[in-house]
Amino acid sequence: MKKEMEYISDGSHNYLRVNCGEERKNSYQYKMITENTIRGLLPCRVRVVNGNTYLYYEIQSKQSLYYRYEIKEIDYESLKTIFFHLCQLGEELEKYFLDFNDVLFDEKYIFQNIETGETDFLFLPGEEKEKSFAAFMEYIVKRINHKDIKAVEVSYRLYDLSRQEHILVEEIKSFFDEKEESEFKTELYLKNPEDDIGDWKEKSEDWEWEDFEKNQPIKQEPEKAKMRDIIIPAALCIALTILICIKLSCVLTYGEETLLIAGVVLNIGLLIAYIVYRSWRKKKRSLEKSKREETFAMEKEDFTQKREAIAAWQYEEQEKEESYGETVFLEQEAENILCGLGKYEKTIIKLEHFPYSIGKLKEEADYVLKDNSISRLHARFYQENKSVYIMDLNSTNGTYKNGFRIPSNEKILLEEGDEIALGKIRFCYR
Repeated sequence: MKKEMEYISDGSHNYLRVNCGEERKNSYQYKMITENTIRGLLPCRVRVVNGNTYLYYEIQSKQSLYYRYEIKEIDYESLKTIFFHLCQLGEELEKYFLDFNDVLFDEKYIFQNIETGETDFLFLPGEEKEKSFAAFMEYIVKRINHKDIKAVEVSYRLYDLSRQEHILVEEIKSFFDEKEESEFKTELYLKNPEDDIGDWKEKSEDWEWEDFEKNQPIKQEPEKAKMRDIIIPAALCIALTILICIKLSCVLTYGEETLLIAGVVLNIGLLIAYIVYRSWRKKKRSLEKSKREETFAMEKEDFTQKREAIAAWQYEEQEKEESYGETVFLEQEAENILCGLGKYEKTIIKLEHFPYSIGKLKEEADYVLKDNSISRLHARFYQENKSVYIMDLNSTNGTYKNGFRIPSNEKILLEEGDEIALGKIRFCYR
């Protein structure tokens, strides 16, 4: 049965309300998620309203992935943040004996704190999910920033993983661990990622394997091994010298002489065996170093090709942008305007493109309103069939049309002359 979901507000908090059914509110899974604070899950509580049992998930000051990345792309750092919290959630669920497959992988119901990147998921046990992890990965691949090579590589590997029947958290983590290890190597000969390809080539030609080897913590031979290589041969040589001196300076019986000769032979045999062992160990280290050099040379060559491809692509994009600017960049009067009212009467916001976002966080909003009543990402405007709509993006102080608070994450039609309030700032739409 598909669960009923809706966004509601009690005036001070925003919630996602889910109808969980009376028969399931006392199940083990629901008891765990409502009576414990589980990292990676939206905090929720059970409430009974008009005889119906609901789960109230608190989403105050959070944005769904769908709306956050509706008009921006996902880069590698954002991808890593999402899956770091997903892996953290998987580990937490194991502690409570909860099934990872009961997580809802729907980008509209995965929420982030856009300032900290903390990502929270919904846990809906015993329900058939409309979207699988594979479907979620299809969304990620579509929204990925294809200029970010790292993000593309990891996202497609995760997409391949999502086609498997069972998903292991350890496999997801391994993709990012491998990428971080690879990045450590490339940093050794790529000092500045903003350098042009010519400077980078010059650096790479002067780069030596020893520079990489110095950064490897296991390459240097331990001090104990060095001392052993000195002490053992010295001890054997001293013992051999003593035996020879005894032979030359003392009169021995036949039995004593036999034992002494056996000792000399054994000592010489041990010395030869140790010399052979040292030669074998040196040859083995040399082979291992050759393999490391060969492996790293291949990685270096692969990175060189990628870097050259990126440089060529950036050059082409730059030419396109310059060409674009020569022909299309024209000053046009926006047809849709928000005119400030009251003490903000001098504030005029031109809705120059759609979707158009307003908030106080510069990195997320098209227009920044610096006021403590405005959320980091407050509202967004859309245009459909020449009509303009407004959507409240789960803001703390709400968005109002003609005095009435509009529901979160729902498009509301605007008409000329409507009074719009974002927090305590009022506008007239024209």
